[in-house]
Amino acid sequence: KEVKRKHFRKAAEDQLLDCRMHEARQRFYEEKRAAHLRMLKKYAAISIQSMFWQWSARRDMEKNRWKIERRKLVETRKLQLRAAVLIQHRFKKLRARINTK
Repeated sequence: KEVKRKHFRKAAEDQLLDCRMHEARQRFYEEKRAAHLRMLKKYAAISIQSMFWQWSARRDMEKNRWKIERRKLVETRKLQLRAAVLIQHRFKKLRARINTK
């Protein structure tokens, strides 16, 4: 009888320990899953925010594109004017040298 009680007590303690370990594993799994879902939500939010800022920047660039094109046109015209003056200057020098000979 005494042996049976010890075996039953030992079996009950093992069962209780197994139950607690199972609960601990289950709680760990649920916490891990919740942390993973939080991480996914965070990355999704960052991704959506990044897409918004890229779209906003493209929209602003489209609004200001005419300013950039105008600035490039002005710079190109300045360069063309310098080149035209340089060509005229050299042509005048060349004509002057030919006329003096």
